[in-house]
Amino acid sequence: MASSNSLTSRLAQLQEFEKSQNYSNIINSLNSSFDLDANNIIEKWTSNDTLSNDEKNYIDSYSNVQLSYVKYCCFYLNMTVDIQTLIGKLPGRLFQRTQVDKLADAVKFIREQRSTGTEDDFMLIYMMRMIDARSLAYRLCFNNISIRPTALNDELYECLLHRQAKNYLYDIKSSNETNRKTFIDIRHQFFIGCCTFAVALYVENKEMLEPNEKNDKYICLLAKYVRIMLNKNDFIENQSIHYCLRGIFALLTNCIPREYWLNIMNNGIDNENDENAQKKNPFNLNLFSLIINKLLASNTLQKKTEQSGLNDETLLLDAVLVFLVNWSDTQRDLDDDEENKTNNNNSSPLEQPNQLLHCLQSHKQFEQTAQIVVPYIDAKYDRLRLMALSILSNIMSEQDFEDLKNRKPNMAKDLVALLFDFIAQAAKQADLIYKGIPFDTLLHYLLRFLVQDFIKEATLPYISQIVDYAKLQHLYPLKILLKISTSPKLQDNLSKDTYLKKFLDKDANTIYSANAKMYRIVQYIRQNLAPPSKVSKPLGK
Repeated sequence: MASSNSLTSRLAQLQEFEKSQNYSNIINSLNSSFDLDANNIIEKWTSNDTLSNDEKNYIDSYSNVQLSYVKYCCFYLNMTVDIQTLIGKLPGRLFQRTQVDKLADAVKFIREQRSTGTEDDFMLIYMMRMIDARSLAYRLCFNNISIRPTALNDELYECLLHRQAKNYLYDIKSSNETNRKTFIDIRHQFFIGCCTFAVALYVENKEMLEPNEKNDKYICLLAKYVRIMLNKNDFIENQSIHYCLRGIFALLTNCIPREYWLNIMNNGIDNENDENAQKKNPFNLNLFSLIINKLLASNTLQKKTEQSGLNDETLLLDAVLVFLVNWSDTQRDLDDDEENKTNNNNSSPLEQPNQLLHCLQSHKQFEQTAQIVVPYIDAKYDRLRLMALSILSNIMSEQDFEDLKNRKPNMAKDLVALLFDFIAQAAKQADLIYKGIPFDTLLHYLLRFLVQDFIKEATLPYISQIVDYAKLQHLYPLKILLKISTSPKLQDNLSKDTYLKKFLDKDANTIYSANAKMYRIVQYIRQNLAPPSKVSKPLGK
């Protein structure tokens, strides 16, 4: 253990780091001496030795600093020039074998100990911060981690189905009083919040909760927990509830086989008055109604995301919106093979119908969904804005746009500008992915919005950008051009666009001569923009 003087000196430095926002300096200054002190404190705690006040304060500041610079990297990814440099240093700072092993020992120690009801339980908060930091960092720099934190992941996974975790879930289930204030102790937060979030963010755990009787009951219990918590009157103000829900939403999104549960969800929602179907369905109408009409509709949460992207509410809402996109997005292509529109015998197979999407578009319980989701396109954190755009592209109707005119008079123009900003961001990346969303998927969002003519009109200033993407032999830009070309109001503008004209008349022949599918779309666009006497009606509308 470090001498008292050296520990006190480094504690003072850590407390200065906590006040600072110079994360480049912090990462460069946190040398192995700081890590060694933290490792020794964790080891002492897991040996049931009493920690001094300085040691408690040290691990408090150390864990807080670690989580702070990881959150900065997570929330401001691609927004400042130093972020990639910082991310490049995360593996060396957070995934050193010794510290990861100490954390794995700490998780095992927590799992095997009963709560003492003493202030020592607050050590769990510091462990949770350090685990959260690694969970977020793992997704940021997965490809650059040479030695996977397997032992830590295994210990965290063991916590999910541990008797204490189940007890917390059952305790909430058995105390379903809406009005009673909800107290969630630190150990509850650790098992239901920290461990679920950590397991969900480790890529190796994708769809790990494979269908079987034990896992199915556990998933139903998690969904029941969400419904009970969202029914609590105090859940908006209760940070502990937010923390636990964040982890559960991430787990239900990333770690269960979607196709298996989609069948169950569809059956339950399609038979909403069938009591047996509802009982078997953890993802029922009540769950999604609470998510949208109570959680996402909260003005308190919405305002926090507009004020700052660097807060815990943002992590909760990110998990919620990703969950909602995961269960409502059929990935149905609105223009899959234009020839299918004239030859029904050749229609391509589509993913099974999505009853949730149908409900979001037409069910009375969800008629305000677009109005509720729209404020999230003003969030400070880009992932929230991206997820909001994904949902809106699937459900936003002409009436929704009309209803929003007073609040957002330039809604169509703003939506298109935001989408093209994200598309351009993705195009700059080596892997063509921005905030986890692929370039083609972003173009797909735009394509779905183009069922509305006023969105087509708002897209006109970006025609040259769309053409440039089409030249790179991406399919969606061509489909976007085709969709816009079906609007009689815009055909004259498009015909006069010299950049588009050159592309259609010359470049397309060279670029797509070997790709019959893409060349066929070019021909449809040409026919739509031909003089009226040469074509009877627009193709691909």
